[in-house]
Amino acid sequence: MGGEIIVSLLILVTSCYLYIEAMRFREFRAYAEVGPDFWPKIVLILLIALSGALTVSNVIKWRKSRGEVRDREEGWKRVLIAVFLLVGYIYVLKPLGFIVASPLFITGMMLLIMPKRKKVIPIAVACIMAIIYILFGRLLFVPLPKGFGVFHDISIILGL
Repeated sequence: MGGEIIVSLLILVTSCYLYIEAMRFREFRAYAEVGPDFWPKIVLILLIALSGALTVSNVIKWRKSRGEVRDREEGWKRVLIAVFLLVGYIYVLKPLGFIVASPLFITGMMLLIMPKRKKVIPIAVACIMAIIYILFGRLLFVPLPKGFGVFHDISIILGL
């Protein structure tokens, strides 16, 4: 529990530092409405708020659970599985493309996190995919990986 508090505090301090650095970005007159510091500041404000909430939550849990001994073996197995899923996702994202690799990764992570709520997973995956596509593909104009071969063709057919 102490490690979780340290990590959440580290994220909080790092986010605050990066926000201060983002304030130093130069403004381009052609893009005066939204400067280069806009999205980093938004993301960092969210990160600061979430890591602050996480720190408070971890401190409360730590105070309540003093003296309790927990079986942590199951937790470590799940962490290792999550790491392997993430590494696998990174490895297959470029060849398979976003439209194929991401639903597989999200489904795997959701099965790991909430194995008893399998009925919710397809709807959640569709919503997450739609949000990512709209946010990055349409609002930020960040191209999502299309994949190779038949996966590239699928991405093109779907308009990604």
